[in-house]
Amino acid sequence: MEPDLLGGRDPRRVALFAGSVWHARSLLKLVSKSHLTSLVDHIGADAHAFGIRHLAQAIANSLIADPKELAQQIDHDGHACLGAWLNDSTALERTRVLLRLPVGTAAENPAPEHSKASGQLLWLVLAHLETENLAI
Repeated sequence: MEPDLLGGRDPRRVALFAGSVWHARSLLKLVSKSHLTSLVDHIGADAHAFGIRHLAQAIANSLIADPKELAQQIDHDGHACLGAWLNDSTALERTRVLLRLPVGTAAENPAPEHSKASGQLLWLVLAHLETENLAI
């Protein structure tokens, strides 16, 4: 039996990947070396690349040019997507994942707009992370 719905994967990393796809249009527009370095310091190079590779699935239409604000929104929307996706699970399964996150993330109370896209984004992320495991 797997430890939880994420197969034991780090829920914060899953959220960052989902948030990166959510904000992929902004990721693509952020080209200044100093801005890009700042953003990658916050979300990681792998989440950044994953978001850009999945630009076609981007949700957010508004662009965020400030790297710190973009990192915060990626974190927020990614956690909200994770929480919305978990809402379709049993209370026990949801709790097993939420206990591995810091208190107060958007996963605890996702907005309705996250419910619509959460399934698509989370399955995309989990499928990618599964291929990472196979490569090891």
